[in-house]
Amino acid sequence: MSLSKEQSNFLKLVGIISMTLDHIGKVFYPQYIIFQILGRVAFPLFAYQLTIGFEKTSNRKKYLERLLIFALLSQPIFYLVTKKLELNILFTLALGFWALSSWEKAKYHHFLFIFFLSLFVEYQIYGILMILGFFVIKKFLFQILYFGFNNLIYLVLWNVPFFQFYSLLSLLFIYKINFLKVKLPKYFFYIFYPGHLLVIYLTKTLIR
Repeated sequence: MSLSKEQSNFLKLVGIISMTLDHIGKVFYPQYIIFQILGRVAFPLFAYQLTIGFEKTSNRKKYLERLLIFALLSQPIFYLVTKKLELNILFTLALGFWALSSWEKAKYHHFLFIFFLSLFVEYQIYGILMILGFFVIKKFLFQILYFGFNNLIYLVLWNVPFFQFYSLLSLLFIYKINFLKVKLPKYFFYIFYPGHLLVIYLTKTLIR
């Protein structure tokens, strides 16, 4: 599917809003499930955007380096906010980038290392398979079936809540609700990610 840069930015913005609501809910309002439901849309949109970036970037090495640099910068504040020992979502996307490259070059043995390392990042193998799904499966109906099955496996093996299935709503934004055009600075997401976590942490600290 071909989207303009402005349409792609709209999807990024939806993902950012979804992610922020999810994090606000987990930190300040864990008793209200609606925040986590709204937050399920975020990662699939970022996974989809990663496949676009992988295909369109003129310098894949710099793209990956940028992901890793901001992932490292974000990790301390990610830990302060979540208290989780796992690595943040930018590491997941970096692993996904490696997976896309390995698939494209038919270096399937790399997936032994990728799937092992995915155990230490957010969304784990589920996230890597979602990224690959957007890259390999192009038809809308097949993507619904694939992501539905991927969610089911995630629920069974990792015992995540059933509302994880709301992540399928992201496909509506990708294929149907993408008519809005938005302009964003080039590195907006990379800066926003650690920035919003820092604001959440400082706010939580101040209101204690």
